[in-house]
Amino acid sequence: MLRANHFYIDFIENCEVEQHISEELQRNFNGVLFHFQTIQVGTEPECIYDLLVGKFEQFPSLESILEMRAHYEEVLLINVPTDDNIFKVLSQFSNIRILKQPLLVNEISFHLTNYMNRALYNAEHRILDNILINAQNSIVITDLDGNILYANEYFEKISGYEKKELISNSPRVIKSDYHDNVFYKELWDTITGGKVWEGIFVNKSKDHSLFYEEATISPVKNAYGNIEKFLKIGKNITREKLLLDHLSQEVKLARSVLDSLLPNSFDDDAIGFDYYMNHYNEIGGDFIYFNKTGPATYYFALIDVMGHGVSSALIAITLTQMFKDYINFKSLSDSVKAINKLLCDLNTSENERSLFVTGIFIEFDLRNNQMKVINAGHPDLIVKRWDGSLEHLTSNNMLLGVMEPPNYESYLVPLDTVHRILSFTDGLFETNNVPYETALDVLDESITHLGNQKFFQGIMHSFSKNQHINDDITICKIELK
Repeated sequence: MLRANHFYIDFIENCEVEQHISEELQRNFNGVLFHFQTIQVGTEPECIYDLLVGKFEQFPSLESILEMRAHYEEVLLINVPTDDNIFKVLSQFSNIRILKQPLLVNEISFHLTNYMNRALYNAEHRILDNILINAQNSIVITDLDGNILYANEYFEKISGYEKKELISNSPRVIKSDYHDNVFYKELWDTITGGKVWEGIFVNKSKDHSLFYEEATISPVKNAYGNIEKFLKIGKNITREKLLLDHLSQEVKLARSVLDSLLPNSFDDDAIGFDYYMNHYNEIGGDFIYFNKTGPATYYFALIDVMGHGVSSALIAITLTQMFKDYINFKSLSDSVKAINKLLCDLNTSENERSLFVTGIFIEFDLRNNQMKVINAGHPDLIVKRWDGSLEHLTSNNMLLGVMEPPNYESYLVPLDTVHRILSFTDGLFETNNVPYETALDVLDESITHLGNQKFFQGIMHSFSKNQHINDDITICKIELK
């Protein structure tokens, strides 16, 4: 059940089953928020309410019942006398339910259970329908032969075809001939084998213009594990693709500018800092900040913007610069809060796409012998202590850009116990489909045994099996002396 559903239920005053109904509903449907009130006949709610319950004899006429009916999804009349004329009038209306005399409590309970199950089912399907209709991704469902059973409005928009032209047709209608037969064979072998396929399509719309889709195709299985349908969810990346194609030289220049904004390796009597970075494309979404801001204070941040392209890189730079500015006069928590507010505001105003960020933010306070860490939806920060023990500081906050929490949880670690710190982005293990727990085991071994000279080479040797990565890879190492 999708939580939480609100149900507005009115009782005609002096309805003797009001307490029984309200108690039973709240007992049997504890995931639902009920709003009960007692009204007089003829009182009209401000909007369409869910259910009206009343005894038949409380209404002065059949007309008054029909007038009230217009303001509720359903009306439950109880204690209705057995009269053919009454039943003939009331049975014309599908949202009027009748419980005949004599009043039976078990019958009311049975009706309420049926009503709530039906209402919750309809409410959930309305939500799902709205999601499908308003989704800013193309959603297509096909049968086992690849014929289209459903296509949402977004797919109609980007393909140029109306629903009636798509239903029962094959996705070949948008085939551009850009991909060879091997491409489609590998796709088909993957999904018919019960696995999820991910990749990029170059498709042709009805007006013969090309559009690029980053798509995921998943097999839909029944209760017996047999594939019944295929579901494709696609994201239109034409704009990003064209931007990179037409501005390739500018992108290369931008890459050099971005690299100039990254920190240099750092080494003093207290702390050593170094990192490795490998970009998915010319414009990456990972960004690093490290700086000594006072005689005994250092700050570090590793930011990973979900997605790729110019916008992700610009967001990463903006957030890093904000962090750099804010920590000069705000606390670590307030600095992260300001970054999150900017992202939330951008996601509220930007309709086409949302930007979400994970990050590690650290304050090193040598004067107070304290390391303060905020992990916002990021992979574990691995801490190696001088005694050889390891600690994983897992995410203790939601990723940035989703909502604005009142405070950010932080870890406080005695600084004199810390020897090494390892932070990384998820591209390190996702590029090679390494399970997260396995990746942590490898990194635990690396931070314990690898020397500084070939530290990053040793880690990458353990992970990099593919020459073509599909996400930015960043690894940061900090040494306490």
